[in-house]
Amino acid sequence: MLNRNKRHCALPVIAAATLIAGCATTGSEDDFIDYTTDTVVYVDVEPEAAAALSGYDDNIGMSVYAAAGLGMSYLNPNTDDAPGIDVNDSSAGAGQITLGLDVNKHLSLEMHSADLGSAGLSPNGRINYHLNGASALYYAGKNRHNRGRRGFTAFGRVGVGAMDNSPIGGVSYSRTNDAHVLFGAGVEYNTRFGLGARAELISFDKDAQFAQLGLMYRLGQRKNKTPKLAEIVQTAAPVPAPIVVPPPAPAAAPEPAPEPVIAAIIPKDTDRDGVLDRADRCPATPRRSTIDRNGCPVFSGTIEGVTFKTASAELTDQAVDILDDVNRTLRQYPNTQLIIKAHTDSQGDADRNQQLSERRARTVVDFLSKRGIAYNRMTAKAYGERNPIDTNDTAAGRANNRRVEIFASNPR
Repeated sequence: MLNRNKRHCALPVIAAATLIAGCATTGSEDDFIDYTTDTVVYVDVEPEAAAALSGYDDNIGMSVYAAAGLGMSYLNPNTDDAPGIDVNDSSAGAGQITLGLDVNKHLSLEMHSADLGSAGLSPNGRINYHLNGASALYYAGKNRHNRGRRGFTAFGRVGVGAMDNSPIGGVSYSRTNDAHVLFGAGVEYNTRFGLGARAELISFDKDAQFAQLGLMYRLGQRKNKTPKLAEIVQTAAPVPAPIVVPPPAPAAAPEPAPEPVIAAIIPKDTDRDGVLDRADRCPATPRRSTIDRNGCPVFSGTIEGVTFKTASAELTDQAVDILDDVNRTLRQYPNTQLIIKAHTDSQGDADRNQQLSERRARTVVDFLSKRGIAYNRMTAKAYGERNPIDTNDTAAGRANNRRVEIFASNPR
């Protein structure tokens, strides 16, 4: 009599899961954050307004998905207690269907049903394998937080299953346990449209393993963060009551014409920047901006070329030269106060991005301080990945989000 022994042999799968998760989550700081250059810019936009420019919520949320896969199974029922019977066909075509739920960036839950085919026995007969089960999947990799897990991710699986066997050809068999623990590991690639592909190895039991390639589809669309405009409701104006016009009064004697008054002409300074309108070349300068003698902001746009070495807070040689020019300009305006704000894109872990932006903002402050700009004139702020000004879906958008902003103003 054949024995479907339920001893688990999942060590190869656990090792594979550890290797894949390690490749996806460990390495140098470059593995988490893709920083090539960061540019110091002067942008006269408040952080809340910049955050609104992103338009969509790209973080993962709870979503349902379905998957179907085909592959090969390895089936090896125990024939030690059945003299004269051996396994002569252990490979079979197999398939699995899955219904899942993304809970958060780490965890997904799945229900699945697999037809693993049948194992061939000599001199004749076969045993069919069918399994129903439920699993929890733990995801790793820097793309796991994306909505729909967009990009490459790796995962490990642990779950429980119920095996159902049926004989062909009058084979007599016994099954030690109906329920068992299962293990697995795999990789996924998902697109922004919800369609994805999965490759995976699952060990259901000592005598049943399954390798599959499958397609999957996640439901749901990105949520628009733009606030809805308030609806303007127009109401009909009330009909005015009739007005009774009294008879005209007798004409009065004309009053004497008033003597002319000579008014003093006061020079105008519309934007109140200290430069009169007739000489002001920038008549709409924002309040408290540091200006030159023509009434224009000292920092009138982007300061190009201030970059850091990849994934670090160390300035490049080009950045040192540019900040020296900034320093010479600032020394001409001793009352100027500075706010230095550092930002990153959303690649990598959010906590590491926050720490990197703090170090880069502090680097700029320390550099200017060593060249004569007092610490009490500067304030450093770090925002990590929280305030993007462009999309994080493209390399160009991420480069725009990796930035350091300098705001200059005078206390008035």
